[in-house]
Amino acid sequence: MLLRLTGLLIVNALTIGEYPLAFITWWLASALAHILFSPPVIIYREKEVLHQKASYGEIIINLSILCVICIIIFQFAYPLEYLLLPILIWGVFRLNRWNSSLLVSFVAFVAITATGKGYGIFVKSSVNESLMLLQSFTAMLSLTTLILSAVLSERQIAQQSLKETLENLEIKVFERTRELTQAQLNLKHANYTLEKMANTDSLTQVANRRYFDRTLEKEWNKAIETQQSLSLLLIDIDCFKQYNDTYGHQQGDECLIQVAQTFKSVIRHDYDCVARYGGEEFAVILPNTNLKEAKVVALKIIEKIRQLEIEHRTSTASNFLTLSIGISVSNPQLHDSLDNFIQKADQALYQAKKQGRDRFVILV
Repeated sequence: MLLRLTGLLIVNALTIGEYPLAFITWWLASALAHILFSPPVIIYREKEVLHQKASYGEIIINLSILCVICIIIFQFAYPLEYLLLPILIWGVFRLNRWNSSLLVSFVAFVAITATGKGYGIFVKSSVNESLMLLQSFTAMLSLTTLILSAVLSERQIAQQSLKETLENLEIKVFERTRELTQAQLNLKHANYTLEKMANTDSLTQVANRRYFDRTLEKEWNKAIETQQSLSLLLIDIDCFKQYNDTYGHQQGDECLIQVAQTFKSVIRHDYDCVARYGGEEFAVILPNTNLKEAKVVALKIIEKIRQLEIEHRTSTASNFLTLSIGISVSNPQLHDSLDNFIQKADQALYQAKKQGRDRFVILV
């Protein structure tokens, strides 16, 4: 640019007084080209994906107004250039950055072309003055749209960032909720397991004495409230000490497990309770069960044990394992005693043993 200006000065196309102003205007013209055309190129290379917000009708109307204003300014030379700003601002907010940059480039192209052909408000007697006015105008348009585009872009980036943050937060909340739900399920399962362990006899896997005492008291009070019958079976394995002495304690434990599981297979309802009462003694709680029904259950238990044919050659009752059962049946009232109810079943068991074992006795 310096060589060209110096050449013009040598051939007397420029005076020495016009040289500084020519340098400024020419330099501004070069810079202005970068200001005008660099943003569209950069935006295009960024592959902007923002969708157009304005409708086609809105675009046609505003572009028509823009053309009319350009004709008035650059054809008839009316100083109404400020009317271009609202249209350009509309372009920034309603079109994407690529289209708004093209809109500014279009207005600048019209201004430069019209001024170069001697039309419009920027045509002055001095070429340098015309260039200064034209450059100021196009620079004002470019900078205004660039600033607005930058602000809008930052706003969109902030909105996108906020959206992503909220989405990430929702994902984290969902994951945290899922983890909490899983933790609650695990805790519930652990509590259930611990409760089951606390209520179960470790060897036979039926209810233990603690659970039996609590369940019997609950069913006794329920029977008083509902005026229903309640039956209790106390069961003793006949001559079990001799069984242990003959076959060993390990075989004795296997016998207890087999007998307990047989009891569980006989009971009729989920609310019936089989429990290890102590040692080789077991108990069966039968809610809402009368005398006749209790007899049926006792007979089934005795028959099932006989069918197992567990050898017991040192028993005084049979060559196979047998049971003695004491049964107590009651329709309890408020003044009745639970201890007496249990005592009757224990007395009935004692009588069954005394009568020769391998049988049941009922005390009502």
